[in-house]
Amino acid sequence: MSKIKEKFISLYHENKWYWFLIAVVVTIATIDALISKHNLDKYGVYGVAEIVFYNKMSSKGHPYLKYMYFVDGFEYNGSVTGQYLNCEDNDCIGRRYEIKYLPQNPNKCFIYFDRPVE
Repeated sequence: MSKIKEKFISLYHENKWYWFLIAVVVTIATIDALISKHNLDKYGVYGVAEIVFYNKMSSKGHPYLKYMYFVDGFEYNGSVTGQYLNCEDNDCIGRRYEIKYLPQNPNKCFIYFDRPVE
């Protein structure tokens, strides 16, 4: 057996609870994401969001943008990392896109960049 494999096995046996905890956290996060997607698909309401900030190169090297939208007179904010937009000199600030949000929890939303609103 290779030394790397032996080292990995010994680390696993020494830290079984950590591996179990990591597996539980990943499982819960996955289930939560699936439930959120299902609820958005089934109960979501459409609205309009406006881009308020765009950075082509965040600290991690990916584009980062923030958007805002209103539900029942209250302002909500969302953000997305990794979405590339054609945005020269911040001309994408103020662009509006369709979103879908949960009326019971408007913080849960999805923005459709392929559905601009004129």
